[in-house]
Amino acid sequence: MEQKGIRLCNAKGVYSIGVAELAIGMMFALVRNFNQHWQDKAERKFQRHEPYGEISGSTACILGIGEIGSTLAQKCYGLGMKVLAVDHFHRDHRELNSVVKWYALNEISEAIAQADHVFITMSGQSSNKNLINKEVLSQFKEGACVYNMSRGSIIDQTALIESLKNGKLKGAGLDVTDSEPPELNDEIYNLDNVFLSGHSGGLSGGWKLRLIDLICNNITNYIEGNKLINELDWVNKKIS
Repeated sequence: MEQKGIRLCNAKGVYSIGVAELAIGMMFALVRNFNQHWQDKAERKFQRHEPYGEISGSTACILGIGEIGSTLAQKCYGLGMKVLAVDHFHRDHRELNSVVKWYALNEISEAIAQADHVFITMSGQSSNKNLINKEVLSQFKEGACVYNMSRGSIIDQTALIESLKNGKLKGAGLDVTDSEPPELNDEIYNLDNVFLSGHSGGLSGGWKLRLIDLICNNITNYIEGNKLINELDWVNKKIS
């Protein structure tokens, strides 16, 4: 493609708002025990399910600070949360004032141990497979919640289910699973403290308009000889 002069751009940023808002919604649902109240309504019951947590003043740890992770960090910060970030390299120089502390990937256990809510927004590349394994899950705070908004392969799902069943984790919000869809007899369906959203995170009301705007702007930029938005760098990126 490079030899033929073909230029490629991706849709980075188009889905960020939808994925981040879904993650926030799942967090509220788990903190306020929405699953139990929803079940009560179906059974015509009107009762409390204490204890209830609070999001304000809690700590979020975001694994992977790209467009989605950055958007999520800003939303968590706006809710009064302390935001920690884990990425492949220390990035304290980045202008993202919502993050109070950065951790390298090899410091993931240190970061996770402080968090009430852990959000996964990193890529599903092979090196990240089972990054959240049994050992890492053992470092989570008692009663913490985890949200996978990226790829199911990043979490060892068997180990996750065990942590959810034994009470180590309060709950999980999973937009993605390993595999997709889960088998009909998958134990993940039986857990009341798990929200599944069918890999729908990016499909919010505004994504199509953002994509159209991106395409139109890039057509204009191409015609006028200006820099293309989200153009893939053939020198530094290898596309398979």
